[in-house]
Amino acid sequence: LGSRGELTGGPTPLAQSLPGVVWVDAVPTALGAIAMWAVPREDRADLYGVEVSSSGEVRDQPTVLVADARAWQVAPAAGGAAIAVLTAGKARDSTGPLRIAFVDPEGHLDRKSVLVADGTTMEPDVDLAGIGDRLVLAWSDRRYGEPRLFSAVATPAGTLEKPPTPLGRPFGAQTVLRIVPPEAPKGPAFLVWENLI
Repeated sequence: LGSRGELTGGPTPLAQSLPGVVWVDAVPTALGAIAMWAVPREDRADLYGVEVSSSGEVRDQPTVLVADARAWQVAPAAGGAAIAVLTAGKARDSTGPLRIAFVDPEGHLDRKSVLVADGTTMEPDVDLAGIGDRLVLAWSDRRYGEPRLFSAVATPAGTLEKPPTPLGRPFGAQTVLRIVPPEAPKGPAFLVWENLI
């Protein structure tokens, strides 16, 4: 779509004959966008992505960006995208590590990734936002009993700058709803959560 809402290209099919799709998103790039979607598979999902040109043309075949995801969120990073993903554990309905994967502007998975936490006590309410030149994650974690708010900070270069840390004092069970990123580059961001008492 153009700046006045007019159709400038497409519609263009991204994929065909999928068994189901539970999430679709796109991250803008200098070349167009990276379109991403999730296909469910039992208690997990596989995330796919493909580069889309500014005129709406798919530039390559879709590829699997992340397999066995239980929860995920994306944000623009380093000209491409960052995906915070809580992977599935070995047992059904269990969780594995929380990582940040990076996708280049052409929609290909980068070799670098960031291990944020082992994930075994994490709830699947992970959120991610670009704040300034950092990637900020938030989630609820049961490592001290009831689910409690946690955060971590990483750089787009693939470094964990601030390890998982509780946000404030415990206040009963809590769950993350969303990080609202700043409108201005140096403006404040907001964390929205629910106290489940």
